[in-house]
Amino acid sequence: MGPTYEERQCAEHAAERAVLVLNRALQEDPEAVRALFKMRVLCNEVIAHDPTIQVRRFDGGHDLSPLGLINGLIGIREDGWGYIEAIFETDTGNVLNFKVRRHGTP
Repeated sequence: MGPTYEERQCAEHAAERAVLVLNRALQEDPEAVRALFKMRVLCNEVIAHDPTIQVRRFDGGHDLSPLGLINGLIGIREDGWGYIEAIFETDTGNVLNFKVRRHGTP
């Protein structure tokens, strides 16, 4: 069973607040925020199978990003994805901005 309407509303509100802060930090110090969000660290199986923390799986392991941990705090949507999305520049891999992924949107 997925989250209730009230739980989704609460998570979306928390995500909106987080996105405001993330985008403000990105505007105030883009180099620091971009460097932080390019980071990924190996994580263990416990973190990899946490019900809300988002990790990247690859052949031989898992890694965790700051965004995956932040999404873990807020929760996941019914489709299994986090509420916060980072938009990256294709050529450089730099974060351009953060946005909320609303319920029912891909």
